[in-house]
Amino acid sequence: MKYWQCMDHIQYRLEIVKWFQQLEYGRTDFIDMERQRRPTTVSTSDMVQRVEDNILSNSRVSIAHIAQDFGISVGSAHSIVRH
Repeated sequence: MKYWQCMDHIQYRLEIVKWFQQLEYGRTDFIDMERQRRPTTVSTSDMVQRVEDNILSNSRVSIAHIAQDFGISVGSAHSIVRH
């Protein structure tokens, strides 16, 4: 058996172990549960312009405040500010 085949086999076994653990903790089905849907990217030209305008009006604003004000993650706010 090749290395990548062993890794695939291990990953399948780990997934099965995870399922059994979830069953032990009371999960009754394995249908995908509803998740919070977030856009894959928030760095649209409109968002970038809005963030830039915000920074121009208050150059001492923090990345955390930008993220909170615009409803984006701190990482996304940081990426917009850096570029």
